[in-house]
Amino acid sequence: MTATPQLSSADASIERFEKQTSRYGRNTMIIGLVLSLIGPIYIAFFSGLEITGSMVWVAFLAVAGTFECSGLSSH
Repeated sequence: MTATPQLSSADASIERFEKQTSRYGRNTMIIGLVLSLIGPIYIAFFSGLEITGSMVWVAFLAVAGTFECSGLSSH
């Protein structure tokens, strides 16, 4: 007779935590990215500063790269 491994209560809790963290962590990073871009977008279009399209792309890539690198460190 072979014994099948049973998940303990702690193992089940850790598994649930891992699933929720993976799902909600990704979503909160996306929300953080959007919120961090709202200020620069407002400044670019409504402040009267002469901001070019290339300046906007550089800023976007810098912020997106920062969020991507922080997302990679959690794996």
